[in-house]
Amino acid sequence: YIYSMEHRAMRLLSRRYDLTATGYKYLEIGISVGPPSYVEIALGDHCGHELSLSLETQLVECELLALVFNTQKKNRIK
Repeated sequence: YIYSMEHRAMRLLSRRYDLTATGYKYLEIGISVGPPSYVEIALGDHCGHELSLSLETQLVECELLALVFNTQKKNRIK
């Protein structure tokens, strides 16, 4: 009998932000410690379901936010 369990890095210094008024769904941002340590962004609900966003997804989101920020900044200058 082979038992395999995915090892999950421990999340430190995490902060949970409610996405709904009731707190049913949330966004959690934290530092996952393990080889290697990294910032983890996850979407979840109070039933225990959680979707961890990959590093590639996080990088795309940062690029999109920077693009939006720069566009808004240029529009304010005009």
